Amino acid sequence: VVAASDVLLSFQCNSINDNCNNEKKIQFNENDSNNGVFGLAVPAPLSTAQNHGVFIVNNVNDFNNQIDTISDYNTNNNDGWKLQSTFKVLQKPTIDEMMSMSNPSCVFHTAATAGNANATDNNSEDTTTMAWIDTGVITFLPDAVETLKEMSRTVLKNCTRVGLMELYLEKYGGLASDGGEDGVNITTPVSIEEFARGIAPKICLYGDMLHALQTTSSISSSSDNVNLFGALSKHELQTVIIPEGSFVHLGTTGELIDFLVAGGEVSISTNNEGSSDDDHQQQQQTKVQSFAKSIGVSSRSNAFLSGFRRGDVDDIASSLVILNSIVIGDGWNKSFSIGEGTVIEHCTIPFSGGSGGSIGKILVGKRCLLSGIRGDLNGRDLCIPSEMCLQLLPLRHGGFVCLCFGVNDGIKEATSLYGMDLKQVLERSGLIASDLWDDSIPFSRRTLWNAKLHPIMEIADGETNCPLLNFSFLEWIQALRDDVQLDAGASQGLRQWKESKRIAICHIRECVDSEAEAKYRSTISSVEVRQLNLVTNCLVGQKHEPCSFDHLAGVGRLSALNGHPMMKRALK
Repeated sequence: VVAASDVLLSFQCNSINDNCNNEKKIQFNENDSNNGVFGLAVPAPLSTAQNHGVFIVNNVNDFNNQIDTISDYNTNNNDGWKLQSTFKVLQKPTIDEMMSMSNPSCVFHTAATAGNANATDNNSEDTTTMAWIDTGVITFLPDAVETLKEMSRTVLKNCTRVGLMELYLEKYGGLASDGGEDGVNITTPVSIEEFARGIAPKICLYGDMLHALQTTSSISSSSDNVNLFGALSKHELQTVIIPEGSFVHLGTTGELIDFLVAGGEVSISTNNEGSSDDDHQQQQQTKVQSFAKSIGVSSRSNAFLSGFRRGDVDDIASSLVILNSIVIGDGWNKSFSIGEGTVIEHCTIPFSGGSGGSIGKILVGKRCLLSGIRGDLNGRDLCIPSEMCLQLLPLRHGGFVCLCFGVNDGIKEATSLYGMDLKQVLERSGLIASDLWDDSIPFSRRTLWNAKLHPIMEIADGETNCPLLNFSFLEWIQALRDDVQLDAGASQGLRQWKESKRIAICHIRECVDSEAEAKYRSTISSVEVRQLNLVTNCLVGQKHEPCSFDHLAGVGRLSALNGHPMMKRALK
């Protein structure tokens, strides 16, 4: 079984909160063929399906006009699933392409369209038109598994670790290393990683291998395992459709933020007024919230937040998500605010104001993601534009890398940067391509994935092992966002950013100290306890000092208020 790691699945979304522990199993008789491959599909709007794989199954009309009563539809002993022969697999089809398919049809309609006598134009109702989306779960039965094993020794040998090692040793006779026995150096022209990049073919399970399998629209190949299609075409692809299934894709930063924020909302709105687009958006919001709450998503978890406002409003944003973080601002200063729809995780930021006593302003825009921010700003400002991602990670050889990009930036592309058109960013900032990419990277392969965008911050002191926080580079990004001329501060920030040592995301995995990061995250709860103790001491000692309960405001909105650990500690 192969499953995608950026997908959350529910196979019974209509009863997801019914606390039903009955397991749903798809079982096959011992006499059934072991020769097949099964894809798992759930219904999804065409606006979602166009960004994923889509199964076209035969006899799709069996489910037309019945999605609203699917719980009463008896298939396979009421297990809520059905095995269908597959006509074709589409990869990221356009909405027009899906709508134009017929005999069999690619699409079907939800109850909102099917039950509306005035809904005669399906093209105008694409928000209520569905397709069977590929969930990323693919099951290979035993005979198909044997074919994969054989392919790993032949046509896909260059794609396996064992195969690549064998080919590498055949060519170079040893592995690249710093030194061999008796100090004799063993050198090879390239590392095994570089060797693999040069000879391993790019094969996608969903884009290539699924299309090689036999469907009712394909012709079986008589080839004897000489290539990818010849090896797989003898295996039939069938689709397991689950009409009540639910699909949530968390493959982008924006999707993750929206999921966490929706799941952390206090209640699910039931307002039925508005257009059909609003109704569909509300239905999607309700589905996501129910899904998120069923797996325990909350707007507050191991969190201490105090001294912040929601823009010009006194209370903190209800849609703010704080996870495993301690964030303290100046509650009497209106220059401390966090925008709606923002997610903060693994942050410890005690804004003490620095040795000089002055406190800089802390302004975080809407729909941002802050992760791993730690240390003291020492009076510096922290102004993060809306829809930005900012993350700090420790490096193995000292220092921290500060990842910074727009929430909606395509990491696999080079079209936008910090939420703006990349060409305009370069033109207005005076940066050139060589400031972002090594000359060795061909123009056709330049993306944000391999762009040197993320500056390295030095350690403030050896005792705390925290970074010397300086986010002045955000000033020139904000100036470009506001479409204004860079002032002296923004120009200086741009110069510092350009002169700083920066690395690309593609190199971060080999540089980051994962063990140190895990240790840091595990200690945040103890910091939270200390902050709660400060409040307790202030109350018990009847001290004439400011004492804010902002950190409990979010907890008070939770349904499980009485049993919440933070509330128990505070009341104790």
